[in-house]
Amino acid sequence: MVFSPEFIAPRLAGHTPAGRGAAIPARADIDDAYKWDTGDIFESTEAWEAAFDEATAALTRVESFKGTLAESAENLLACYRFQDEISETIEHLFAYASLNRDVDTRVTVYQDMYNRIYTLAVKFGAAAAFFTPELLSIPEETIRAFIASSDGLKVYEHALEDTMRMRAHVLSEIEESLIAKAGNVFRAPSDAFNMLTDADITFPKINDEEGNEVATSNALYYKFRGSRDRTVRKANEEAFHGTYRKYRNTLASLMRSNVAKGLFNAEVRGYESTLHAALDDANIPVAVYHNLIASVNDNLAPLRRYAALRKKILGVDELHGYDLYNTLFPDSDMTVTFDETKKLLGRGLEPLGGEYVDAMMGGIDAGWIDIYENEGKRSGAYSAGIYGIHPFVLLNYHGRLEDAFTVAHELGHSMHSYFSQKHQPKIYADYSIFNAEVASTTNEALLMNHLLDVTVERKERLFLINFYIDSIRGTFYRQTLFSEFELDIHSRAAQGESLTADLLDTIYGGLMEKYYGAAFCLDDFKAAEWSRVPHFYRNFYVYTYATGYSAATAFAKRILEQGASARKKYIGSFLSGGSSDYSTALIEKAGVDMTSPEPVRAVSELFDRLLDELEALMTT
Repeated sequence: MVFSPEFIAPRLAGHTPAGRGAAIPARADIDDAYKWDTGDIFESTEAWEAAFDEATAALTRVESFKGTLAESAENLLACYRFQDEISETIEHLFAYASLNRDVDTRVTVYQDMYNRIYTLAVKFGAAAAFFTPELLSIPEETIRAFIASSDGLKVYEHALEDTMRMRAHVLSEIEESLIAKAGNVFRAPSDAFNMLTDADITFPKINDEEGNEVATSNALYYKFRGSRDRTVRKANEEAFHGTYRKYRNTLASLMRSNVAKGLFNAEVRGYESTLHAALDDANIPVAVYHNLIASVNDNLAPLRRYAALRKKILGVDELHGYDLYNTLFPDSDMTVTFDETKKLLGRGLEPLGGEYVDAMMGGIDAGWIDIYENEGKRSGAYSAGIYGIHPFVLLNYHGRLEDAFTVAHELGHSMHSYFSQKHQPKIYADYSIFNAEVASTTNEALLMNHLLDVTVERKERLFLINFYIDSIRGTFYRQTLFSEFELDIHSRAAQGESLTADLLDTIYGGLMEKYYGAAFCLDDFKAAEWSRVPHFYRNFYVYTYATGYSAATAFAKRILEQGASARKKYIGSFLSGGSSDYSTALIEKAGVDMTSPEPVRAVSELFDRLLDELEALMTT
């Protein structure tokens, strides 16, 4: 039984840049038309409190199932149905608290509500710790007989098979209960990191392109790193990463604690490593992770080629971290309003068919999205698919092209949730971490294809191809670098090394120098970039951006080339599949084999072809 669903799928690279010179408004100053309405979940905090009380009272029901599972198929089915019922309630309680907390992280009432529901979920987890050990004490032939005799239990057949697969890593009831009760302790590193980086850290002021003194922030960092003025870019990097570097020892301590949590979990459950433990949840072979890193390392030449080309175009003696994100062709810098983005999505995602586009556009108009940045709002972007309600999307939209792609990305998550929840029962309505980034990035690939199809003017095409190249670099190469860093630090910790701030800087900085090659010059503050990456607190998550990008590139190509047949498989087998089968199996049913190196290699080949076109356009 799981009572603390991680229903938010944030976009690591989705921290959106602010408009030039824009002040950050207060929440109250933003029109309600641009805000989501959490009243769709609960009408008020009073309604939330009532549901919380009901969920608390339901805690006593958990005990009634203990010792009964082996008696009959009916008892086992009743327990599963109770799990679905209470987990949906807890998901709604989580959602209301966290969505309201995230639009202004300074409001303590929602922090308190979130903490209370998290604590209640931990109590449910502890009370239900008997479930898996007791289930696994039932002979497999008895479980299969139960399934054969009960139409209702057939719905849970895959879940039962998956539980039996995990038999070697499930502990005794007492041990499972102790681990569940430690849930509040285990979340401490992530909670502390989020509060430190979202609420407590303040950044120094810098001078913008006009010489005005301006405040920086987590969100505004992404604006200024793309500045046309190199002096501004450098000052921005030094202010931003330099500030994180001041807290490097604290952040290294939080990182050590988080890694230690992963090591503890792997050890007590009998896994070979934290990587094995993290990937086994979705039944992903560790070879997929290792193959990604190996394949990218074998294909670093295009990235190094791009670094050298970027250095040449910028006309700089050394390429620094603050030279990696500004467009190389600012004369065609594209801006788009949110309404224009809606129109672009309607046209760009047409290959996915009318049902997809109509549902997506209807969701936008129905207020799924919290659009603009305000004071205290969580940085970045995410989609939260709330079962029985609808998806919610958090943005910090400021009108540049990358914002349009962020909207496409997050709505890809939303539509994945929409179709999965439409076609799957509660137990399979969510999708695995491995599959989380596929639908979102497929949307981006289709949108980019549309823009390239309709863009013929040379300067605009140069800008778009450069944007596409940087998208691949950020989502494919960069996330693989993150993945290699994460694997290294977990491996070192397992061998007894202490993850000091100096060591983490050395590992991260060394990877940046390896990936970008001789053209790149590493700064001390850039080596500390590891300290601000929130996804390192979800062990072995970031690799899914790179594998997801690979699968998405393959899906987009199939949909564009094969039309309705590929679209039918993509929506019917993948988007609608939820977690009704294992991750790689769902992707394979839709036409892409992720156990093969081909999807990963194809992205590096695409990157190289785009560089060829970029250089050709530059000479015409």
